Amino acid sequence: MNNKEMKILAKANKTNEQTVINIYIKSTGNKEDTMKVMEISYPTPLSTLSDIENDNIDVSIKLEDGTNITVVVSTPQNLIQQMNNENVNFISASQPDIIVRSLTYENIQQAIEDYANGDAFWLKLLYVASIEKKVVDMSRINLFLEEMNRLNNELLE
Repeated sequence: MNNKEMKILAKANKTNEQTVINIYIKSTGNKEDTMKVMEISYPTPLSTLSDIENDNIDVSIKLEDGTNITVVVSTPQNLIQQMNNENVNFISASQPDIIVRSLTYENIQQAIEDYANGDAFWLKLLYVASIEKKVVDMSRINLFLEEMNRLNNELLE
């Protein structure tokens, strides 16, 4: 993450008889880390979609650092249709789509630019994890979760 450090900030709030622990992860990196989206292209033109509120589409993205990413952009209605088609009440674990209300150029651009915030972390993570799960270091994630649990336990003592 461009030599950024992450700080874990914990805050305990007492509400009635319940203690709520809020864990905040704060980037100490600089705010100028937002990655610029240089190009958004559509292998399938949006004009060919029959229902822009119930569909999904592949979108190709070129970032200012030269990274090329392909993501799936879906609508909520399309996700519901997928559950209905598969006769399930949930979306199975898979590569997460970027969700927009309707498949318009403006909505897709806004969503992609939002995902590009913070050095395009979410865009890059979604993309690489969709290609090879092993790129995500689960041992580091587990260590981080253990540290969060330790902090929570200390706050509750």
